[in-house]
Amino acid sequence: MKTFLVPTDFSEPAMNAAEYALQLAKYLEANIALCNAFLIPAQLPTTNFITLPAYDYDTLKKENIEALEAVAKELRIKDHSISTLASFHPMITSECEAGGVVDVITQIAEDK
Repeated sequence: MKTFLVPTDFSEPAMNAAEYALQLAKYLEANIALCNAFLIPAQLPTTNFITLPAYDYDTLKKENIEALEAVAKELRIKDHSISTLASFHPMITSECEAGGVVDVITQIAEDK
C-alpha cells in the first residue's frame, strides 16, 4: 500500500497541504503518515539578550505528538464528512523526532 509522508509545522498552510494530501490519498487509495521535526531550544543559537526555557526532549516530543494527533483527528473528521460508507478511508499515522526537517523526513522515509 502507498503512503504519503506529510510534513507539518501546524501552520495554516501546512494544514491546507494535509487536507490536499487527504483528498489525494482517498483518490489513490493510499495512507497518510504525518510527521513533524522539532528543535530542542538548547540546540538553538541564542543571543545575550534572550534566554529560552529549559525544555527537555520528552516534554517537547509529547507536546508535538499531541499536536500531530489533533491534526490527524481533524483529518479523520474531514474524511468522514466527505465520504460515503463505501469510499476508501486512509489510515492516518503520525511521528515526530528532534532534528532538522530534512534529516527527520529522510529518517522517517527510510524507516517506513
